[in-house]
Order: sequence, then C-alpha cells, then structure tokens
Amino acid sequence: MTEIAYIDESYDETTFAMSALIVDVRTWREVFDAIKEHRRQLKVAYGIFTSKELHALEFVSGRGRISERMIPKGLRAQLFHETMDLIATLPVAVISGAWPMAGVEKREIHARAFGRIAERLQRRAVTMNGHILRVVDEGKDVELRRVARRSAIYNMVGSAFGAWEDGSPAKNIPNDRLIEDPIFRSSVMSYLLQVADFIAYALLKSETPPTPLVAKYRLDTAYERLRPVIVKEASRKDRRGLGIVRT
Repeated sequence: MTEIAYIDESYDETTFAMSALIVDVRTWREVFDAIKEHRRQLKVAYGIFTSKELHALEFVSGRGRISERMIPKGLRAQLFHETMDLIATLPVAVISGAWPMAGVEKREIHARAFGRIAERLQRRAVTMNGHILRVVDEGKDVELRRVARRSAIYNMVGSAFGAWEDGSPAKNIPNDRLIEDPIFRSSVMSYLLQVADFIAYALLKSETPPTPLVAKYRLDTAYERLRPVIVKEASRKDRRGLGIVRT
C-alpha cells in the first residue's frame, strides 16, 4: 500500500498548525476528480477562477480577486465549511498538529512540526504495512529536506507510556517507510496542497481564541467537520479527541 501525504501549515503570532491530507494512490484519481469538480462548481455558481490558488486566510477574510464577481465574507465562509464537508466524504485521512509559537523562531517550529507529522506518518505506514510519499509546498525546501534525511536514519521517539521496553525514555525509530525526499511543489499548481492549507487553517482557528469574524462565521468549528476522516490515533492524549499532535 502506498499513500501520498500533502502537507501544509497555517499560523498566527500564537500558534503553528500543520496538516497532512493523506490519499491512497489507488483512490488518488477519485479524490482529485472530486476536488476538481468542486472547483468547477464554484466557477459555475460564483465565477471563482479554477486557475486561482485559494489560500485559506485570504479566502475567508475577503482578500484577493478570486472571481469577476464580488464574493462577500459570509459566502466565502459558507464555501469554506462546504469544502470541509466535501473532504469528510472522500477516501482520505487527515493527521494534524498544533504547537505554541511563544519563544520559538518560525523556522525552528516549522521544522519541528514537520518532524512530528513525519513520525505519525511513519507509524501509520508501519501499521498499514505500506509507504508514504510526502508532497510539500515550496519555500522551506532546504530545512525540511534536511529534517527528512536526518529522520530517515536517526529519529529519537519518546514513549507514550514514559519509557520503552528496555526502560529508556526514547529510542531511535527511523522514518524508513517515508519514500525519498519530500517533493516540493508550488501550491498554485496543486489543488490537493490547497486543500491541505484549508485544513491547517481550520485547525488553527479551532485552536486559538476566535476573533469577531471567526466567531460570526463559526470558522472555529470547521475542523470538527473533518472528524470522519481524522486519524484520531495520531495522538490518543489529545483533549479534544481529534488526534491533534501537540508534543
């Protein structure tokens, strides 16, 4: 079994969120066609350009020219929720994490988050006796490639129970089920990376105190809509029961 994980992040001054949209290669075409059809319907109904990158932050805040028509914030929020609902019906899986930004440089927390998500992908691949290929948005190629190559050889993982069988608090579990280096691709050219961005933004809004805009359009509840496809085993300690990785 081989899967593709599309990974993207969303963050503000307090919280960094990262999500992986995981697609089995055997159902990749089905998933892609569903997202493509969704974009076609947005074009027909609202004139939203199919070739335009939809970035979650700009999309819901009313920024950017996404159509020849005026698309008000309320409608954008509705369409954001509908996108979450669509994802929840597809043969996909979602693994996400959220970490505080306080006292940590963005570059450092980005690399740390990427490593933590990679560990969960490795665990999933082992459980399912498969392999996973990662596709990541361009921009942090050097740092994330370095993390990926190091963790394929040396990756110390702490035990969820405080210690491993030999009593040690951590042991080396290389990410040997993750195929090659990550593939870095412009999200402008990938509908599925754009969906990963939407998911990460939904998680971010659910993890931070809602602004008036977020509260008005209930954007802080959007991540909950993904519950049917969320890999809750990614973190059994998550207080929300959504498998959100936090360490």
